[in-house]
Amino acid sequence: MKRKIQVLSPPEMVDDVLFDMTHTVLNSPIAEHAHNCIEITIACAGTAVHTTRDGTESLQKGDVFLILPGATHAFSECRGFEHFNISCSPDILSRIGINLAFIHGINELFQRSPGTSNFHLNNTEFNDAKRIIDTMFDAYGRDKKSERGNLRANFAMLLCLFAQAYSLHHNSDRIAGRLDKVITYINEHFKEKIKLPEIAKIANLSVSQTVRIFKQNCGTTPGNYILELRLNEGRRLLKNTNLAVSETAYISGFNDTNYFSRAFRKRFGITPVQCRKKA
Repeated sequence: MKRKIQVLSPPEMVDDVLFDMTHTVLNSPIAEHAHNCIEITIACAGTAVHTTRDGTESLQKGDVFLILPGATHAFSECRGFEHFNISCSPDILSRIGINLAFIHGINELFQRSPGTSNFHLNNTEFNDAKRIIDTMFDAYGRDKKSERGNLRANFAMLLCLFAQAYSLHHNSDRIAGRLDKVITYINEHFKEKIKLPEIAKIANLSVSQTVRIFKQNCGTTPGNYILELRLNEGRRLLKNTNLAVSETAYISGFNDTNYFSRAFRKRFGITPVQCRKKA
């Protein structure tokens, strides 16, 4: 017997273009389901695993995906997965009232088979998108009828940003998009214990492919990149706080104070104690 997939409808509508908007933090899985509208999801924090007909992908801050009507998806391994959802009409491009046809990638973004589009925003793109989304949510929280024009205008700007990011990072250079995703993750988690298989999973590549592509594009290995971030953080703390060297090492991501001191001297030519005296 074929399993019945739940089809979800937006609980409300702003107008015939923009439906509802939600802001959610997930710590529990969401079973496979579909929508009778277009659902746009923007990941802001935490992690989750997203499953579609295309396969399974790890999600983190900066990831965006569109689920078209009829396409199914599910969430698992949700750990503080904070995200915004925006639901809109399946006829978005003809109904929005603004000609977006000149935006490269806009049609592919909304017409991709089998009904899902996903891409990753770099830090600048994410910050730009977040500002637009915050403006939209502020307006959405007020009288929706009086804010329709404001919401639609900001929504059009958001769609333009997404189409450009999709075209740039997804179509022209998928590897660069995956690498950008890895770098974003490392930049935000370098103080924690990061293993190569973990970042390879984020890139959807093998460990050897991840190391090779990272070195080709960044001129160093992921391990050395993480070490550089930790050493720079340690130097910043030594210059701007009164923390002990051991505590500085720990906060910066080092479990061994002696290793921190040796690596620090090799990188900067002075010891952590000498750096503290110069501050």
